[in-house]
Amino acid sequence: TPKRSQPQAGPDTRDPEHREVLRHLSRLSKQSLIYGLGTMVYPVANFFLTPIYAHYLDPSDYGRLSLLMLTQLIIILIAGLSLTTALLRFYGHYEEKKDRAEVVGTTAIFLAIVAIPLTAVLMATSGVFSRMLFKSQDYAYPFLLTFVAIPFDIGINVAMSLFRAREEPKQ
Repeated sequence: TPKRSQPQAGPDTRDPEHREVLRHLSRLSKQSLIYGLGTMVYPVANFFLTPIYAHYLDPSDYGRLSLLMLTQLIIILIAGLSLTTALLRFYGHYEEKKDRAEVVGTTAIFLAIVAIPLTAVLMATSGVFSRMLFKSQDYAYPFLLTFVAIPFDIGINVAMSLFRAREEPKQ
């Protein structure tokens, strides 16, 4: 009778190259899951808050809130100058802790130099935004609050990019 061959058990897990690939895949999977869940928090929260908004806000107020949030998002995108993406790129080019700290520091300082004066100008012109978008001065204060949050949002974006660059999603 012919000999039957033993079924192959799969790749040899003792192979260092194979273990390294598995380690990278495992790390990538964990980070993707954590960042994916983090990205989903905002839309899920909005989904559950929508009935509350609908109950307490008139449709026109809900539209105004959406317009305020959209205005803030556009300003953050423009003021951020995609430097958080550059932070991710250049952080990985350096091995030395000092050089990496310089990349992070330069990014944070430059964004502060841009965001703080921009916020001051936006706060001073909150009434103009209110009149321009809502044809009324009544929403100058909500615009003021929206603009005050901009430097903090930019700072959070820098911190999140730093966590991504360090591959520390749980922080």
